[in-house]
Amino acid sequence: MAIYVKAGAPAYVVVNWKNKGAASYAPSFRLDLRRSGALAGWTEGLVLKVSSAQPGMVVSDVIYCQVPPGWSGDPSVDWKLHVIGIKPPVASGTGGFAIL
Repeated sequence: MAIYVKAGAPAYVVVNWKNKGAASYAPSFRLDLRRSGALAGWTEGLVLKVSSAQPGMVVSDVIYCQVPPGWSGDPSVDWKLHVIGIKPPVASGTGGFAIL
């Protein structure tokens, strides 16, 4: 199942994360998009610092990346989600978004 987005509009994901540390923590995330296909380059989203969580808390945050305005005609978009400071991406998918 794809989530439909418009060219020029943001594509969003909701991230649920848990602070497993011993102190309050606020990570930074980045959502990257590309047109599906091996030769396509990635469009990097903004690095977004999210709300702080106390130890043991589960927090939900919205992470987004602007879909380039010229993206039309190719209905499938790949994605990857980064937690800044952790490599490789923590989640990724092929065709998770589709252009209207």
